[in-house]
Amino acid sequence: MRLVLRCLIARCPERWPLDMVWNSAATDHDIGRAQGCTTALNGMVGQLELNAAV
Repeated sequence: MRLVLRCLIARCPERWPLDMVWNSAATDHDIGRAQGCTTALNGMVGQLELNAAV
């Protein structure tokens, strides 16, 4: 997970999805973890699409 996030730092100008996936993955609440990780993933995909890195 750390390696993937580190590789994405250069491609994602906004850092909130990277922070959000890390923080969400660490929570004990199942629903909150799933929602947070999904939101973060969607944010990363959106940024990669805007930067044409996909």
